[in-house]
Amino acid sequence: MRIAVISALCIASVTATQAAAQDWSAEVYGGGTFEGDLAVGGTDEKVDSGTTYGGGLYYSGLGGMDALELGFDLSRTNADYKTSGEDLQSTAAMAIARYSFVNSGPLKAYGALGLGWVETASAGDEDSGLGGRAALGISYDVNETIGVFGEVRHTRAFDSSTLNGVSGIENRNNAVVVGLSTQF
Repeated sequence: MRIAVISALCIASVTATQAAAQDWSAEVYGGGTFEGDLAVGGTDEKVDSGTTYGGGLYYSGLGGMDALELGFDLSRTNADYKTSGEDLQSTAAMAIARYSFVNSGPLKAYGALGLGWVETASAGDEDSGLGGRAALGISYDVNETIGVFGEVRHTRAFDSSTLNGVSGIENRNNAVVVGLSTQF
């Protein structure tokens, strides 16, 4: 429920700005997370590689700064603990700022930073709190309305979660995503 409320507030704040039609873009993506370690109660728990998917809505052209985009992103990540096989899920609702540092015709390279809410769930229990994201990506405009992109990202909850009586779970993941965007 908290994710839904935060999502609605972020969308409302982004859409409240005055915009020309071509300054908006929407995107969908999917990808995978890397196998790694998850800090659980002071020990490292092995986590399998998993999946991630989501979408976003972005606005560019603020004050003539075409290289800057502000938006909202909602993503979902799933992975399994190697030892127990239990599923670890993460939902993130983020306000994102992206800046294109290479802008060569249809090809762009960008960096992004996000701040928002991260919900962690496993074995029927959930915990949530403030989190962030850092990303680097490349996008290519196929034509005036359609584009493709790839991105490497790190998402983490700033506070440790407590799930099923186990405290100190540090929710963090690294992922590679590819996606499709449309400008309108």
